[in-house]
Amino acid sequence: MAKNPPGGGKGGDSDRTEDAPDRTPRAAGPTSAHTLRLLFTGGQIVHRPPIRLAPGRAVVGRAPEHPIALPDEHRCSRAHASFELQAGVLRLRDEGSRNGSFVNGVRISEVEVQDGDLLRFGDALILVRAEGQAQGDGDVPEVLGDAPVVRTLRRDLTLLGPSAGNILLLGETGVGKEVAARAIHRLSGRVGPFVGVNASAIPESLAESQLFGHEAGAFTGAGARQLGLFRMAEGGTLFLDEIGELPLVLQPKLLRVLEERTVLPLGAAASVPVDVRIVAATNVDLRGALREVRFRADLYSRLSELSIELPPLRDRREDILLLFEHFLPAGGPALAVDLAEALLSYAWPFNVRELVTVAKELTLRGAGQDPLELALIAHRLTKAPPAPTAPPPTPEAKVNIPSREELMRALELSGGSIAEVAKSTGRSRTQVYRWLEHHRIDLGAYRR
Repeated sequence: MAKNPPGGGKGGDSDRTEDAPDRTPRAAGPTSAHTLRLLFTGGQIVHRPPIRLAPGRAVVGRAPEHPIALPDEHRCSRAHASFELQAGVLRLRDEGSRNGSFVNGVRISEVEVQDGDLLRFGDALILVRAEGQAQGDGDVPEVLGDAPVVRTLRRDLTLLGPSAGNILLLGETGVGKEVAARAIHRLSGRVGPFVGVNASAIPESLAESQLFGHEAGAFTGAGARQLGLFRMAEGGTLFLDEIGELPLVLQPKLLRVLEERTVLPLGAAASVPVDVRIVAATNVDLRGALREVRFRADLYSRLSELSIELPPLRDRREDILLLFEHFLPAGGPALAVDLAEALLSYAWPFNVRELVTVAKELTLRGAGQDPLELALIAHRLTKAPPAPTAPPPTPEAKVNIPSREELMRALELSGGSIAEVAKSTGRSRTQVYRWLEHHRIDLGAYRR
């Protein structure tokens, strides 16, 4: 178990040095409102609307007359802390509370708080949002959450889903691209089926047959006629996941189908018309692949007639506990505040997919316990320690997978620049992203 888990520290007296939290600049854009969202208190995940702050001073504490009143039993002082909003700048000041005020796990006396900061007062966890102009929302129940970036995502899905254009979904691994693709299919109103395939998992030797079909006897072993994925999705949606991994030799053949709206099954004498809407997805930098001639520009243009970017989980902090609760057994035990704080503070490099895995493990490890404690799952929520003395990558590392320490050192030296790491190792940026996933390294921890 890690001695200092993320979001660490107790709600009681702390021996941590009083200091301002580390700051990673976050460009929130022009803001029209500052809001506070109570996420957790008294062992329970809270579902309440955000509290909109007005210019001036607002006190948080257990006294009921305060604008932000917290229950007495949750170790808050009567006047625990105060917010001061002036000219769009929000400052937080501890009012001499017994148990302290914390921003992103660091005890503070007074500090300017920023969009996405996590605050802790006793056993209460509160998220700060500096929200820009309202971007709307959409009726997409498949996409859970209430973060501003999620409302924007639902709006985009609602707007673009009913159109006829091909859609390219962009985003990190595990953000829920297939969920979005299924929502697009539902919103499209198309009566045909939703058919999904992982493009990276199609063997190159069988790709044409799997995608476009074949006639009986078209090749050795082709004993029966097969429709292929395009014709299986007739009248519906074909979801091509991991499209960035499609072999270069297959790309012109896919382009021809998209341009002509016909497929030529192997062994067939004539092409067959198809009516299919394409939704493709990738977590790689396709523009970088274009420059490296690993992906055709004309195919990229066809696939990205419309595009939607799905936000990483770290940008939707207010949804983390909501999603976690969704994947835990209904009516289960409460969460200890340190566990809730650690879940909210973790970077989630593999996004919702990782959250589901952690929820399943916590359910197994915490059977019969109430509340569920951080110690059960702390090994899942820790960052690897930095390796400042590790040597830079050697020439041999340019042709092999670099060690975790070598890659972390390269990220430190470059300030998290994928382009610089790719240059120093002599490999593509896509390959560097694969190394990060292989070693489970959080890129955000190194970006300046």
